[in-house]
Amino acid sequence: MNASVQTIAPRPIVRPGAWLWRGGLLGIWLLLLIFIVYPLLMLLSRPFFNDGQLSLQALLAAVTAPSGKSTGEVAVVLKETRPTRLPVPARTSCTNSEAAARAS
Repeated sequence: MNASVQTIAPRPIVRPGAWLWRGGLLGIWLLLLIFIVYPLLMLLSRPFFNDGQLSLQALLAAVTAPSGKSTGEVAVVLKETRPTRLPVPARTSCTNSEAAARAS
């Protein structure tokens, strides 16, 4: 009598939540593209298109524009010699004895 030994082949593990995880990841990427990447690209490309054609006027205007003035030049324009300071309330210190005196 020959005893035959049967082996069971390993079955692949099926995880039912794997497709949910992949779908959720795909959904996050789609939302990122729709609400972040696309508006950012439209915002950055808008100055370079004029009536549907590529125009470098905005880039040329930004490059040839005078640079920002330093604070000294702004002060001369505003005719200020020194910056004004806002009034600061005097410091008050409250100790326990003062708080007790006010409470009574």
